Amino acid sequence: MKRSSQPLPTALAIIFIISYGINLYVQQQLLSALWLIGISLGYILYRSGICFSAICRDPFLFNDFSTARAVLVLLIISFAGTFMFQIYSNVNGMDIPGKFHSWGVHTAIGGILFGIGMVLAGGCAAGTLQRIGEGFILFLIVLSGLVLGSTLGAAHFSWWTTRFASFKPLFLPEIFGWAAGGILTLTILGGLFYLTFVLEKYPSLQNKEDQTWAQKN
Repeated sequence: MKRSSQPLPTALAIIFIISYGINLYVQQQLLSALWLIGISLGYILYRSGICFSAICRDPFLFNDFSTARAVLVLLIISFAGTFMFQIYSNVNGMDIPGKFHSWGVHTAIGGILFGIGMVLAGGCAAGTLQRIGEGFILFLIVLSGLVLGSTLGAAHFSWWTTRFASFKPLFLPEIFGWAAGGILTLTILGGLFYLTFVLEKYPSLQNKEDQTWAQKN
């Protein structure tokens, strides 16, 4: 979608960002830093047009793996940075940063349900906020559902914790060692990245039939 230039709203937004940032700086410097970081990340998200629901949708509907590759690159970079912090903390006898949760069948079921919800809604949480900022009023309904679902989930979170959080978290460095755990993770992510090129180059027979039918009609 072509994004039009609107000088007046842009100027007003910049004035608001600066003035509110100064106000936060007077109250607490950390708040102003977090404000600027949030604005910067929001702008990058908007300009990139990335939507995490596209990972589950575009490869199957449009044979487009560009967003999936972008997210995999993001995961690889994030993992590398986090892994270095964890190694540093482990070597220096500090608590290893990060949250480690239990995993099992419930993890797969939750991921599938979440993916279906994103595809049906037409956007993930980040994509929904981006679309609302662009003026798509319909996504206010999606945001309402997101807030409602999160609230209900938080209300009975203890029920899920009692039944599933007792499973031991999976932490690869504890199982294979730090070096092997890091290499294994990067290998999996790298393999998925390579797989996107293979699937994009050789689409399924069903996709080819659909394309042929579309061309004839």
